[in-house]
Amino acid sequence: MSLVFFGTPAFAATVLEAMISSGMKPDLVVTATDKPAGRGRSTRPSEVRCLAEAAGLKLLVTNDVNSHESISIIAQMNPAIGVTAAFGQILSPSVLSLFSVGSFNVHGSLLPDYRGASPIQWALLDGSEKTGVTTFMMNEGIDLGSILLQKQCPIDPDDDYTILHHRLAIMGGELAVSTVRGLRDGTLKSVPQSRRGKYCRRFTKKDGLLDFSMSAERLVNRVRGLNPWPGTYTFFRGKKLAILKAHRIDGEPIGAEPGVISAVDPAKGFSVNTGDGAILLLRLKLEGKGEVSGQQFVSGYRPLPGEVLG
Repeated sequence: MSLVFFGTPAFAATVLEAMISSGMKPDLVVTATDKPAGRGRSTRPSEVRCLAEAAGLKLLVTNDVNSHESISIIAQMNPAIGVTAAFGQILSPSVLSLFSVGSFNVHGSLLPDYRGASPIQWALLDGSEKTGVTTFMMNEGIDLGSILLQKQCPIDPDDDYTILHHRLAIMGGELAVSTVRGLRDGTLKSVPQSRRGKYCRRFTKKDGLLDFSMSAERLVNRVRGLNPWPGTYTFFRGKKLAILKAHRIDGEPIGAEPGVISAVDPAKGFSVNTGDGAILLLRLKLEGKGEVSGQQFVSGYRPLPGEVLG
């Protein structure tokens, strides 16, 4: 059966790599065009494109998968199964109708929870203790198709986006392989998905500004979930200060105003009051400078108890 893979970033590349390693090389890989990246804003190919080229796979690079040209190229493959993972484009009914068996998506949550483009981030922001990966048959809705397979994994308290994203991508690759096998041999049946569940909107840069009136737990979860994009930050002495890692300080609320530096310890870093306690800032990056530990920041910039962030 002919396979077509749709994907763009690292999550998708990990899924594609698992398929290749399992002997399921797609007959065509579809990915987005190169985009500007880095400080110089030079164009870079997607992770999926790099992997597909290295593996010698037939490649379609497009920002409009629903164009007549793209549909014609896909149709030439006489595709049976489509596999989509973090593609970034919605497949139209004209594209979906090309697959004789059907097209499925690999999604980084336990549907129906966390539909949409940012499920891993929202699971962390909500302080969820578990998440997982779902494969489901695609239709015209957004993450609404019938569920094929699901696999659950715990979210550890120290997990951040990078760690959890990597874990779920590996799980997604395993699930994609199992799903293709089940569809090929006809043993896999889909189950209708509940229309209930949470939808996840995309984040913007403004979402990264920390509001210290929130609880310590919510603030730490935002730091866990919103790095590296859009990045969590505040302001220190008029300059943007990125907060890359933080821990909640257990104990009684300190009582000072949120955003006030409550304690400075050369051995640990410094803490900031929140709506219900305090958080310890562990990794930071001041505007125009490199990333440092909390201890290095204290040594270099000498923040003072009573100073206000924001």
